[in-house]
Amino acid sequence: METVPNTSLLTELQVYKHLESSLLRLYRGRWAVINGEDCSVWHCYEDAIQYGYRTYGLNPFLCKQIIGSSVKVICPCCHTAEEYMLLNGK
Repeated sequence: METVPNTSLLTELQVYKHLESSLLRLYRGRWAVINGEDCSVWHCYEDAIQYGYRTYGLNPFLCKQIIGSSVKVICPCCHTAEEYMLLNGK
């Protein structure tokens, strides 16, 4: 049986990485909610996560604080090295 890597948030992580410099410039400290290539920004985690679940239900979405990449993120939902590296700016 072949193991298929979990890439459920790979697109969202790539979108965040692509938008990171403008998000940092305009929205540092706020929260990004990304599903596919759609990105919205919220003032606080509670509003962001509520929007994510209300809009996307149980489908995967990324809810990430917009902070400099010098801060390391440990995400238990990341199952591939590529996802971990994207989250941690490598």
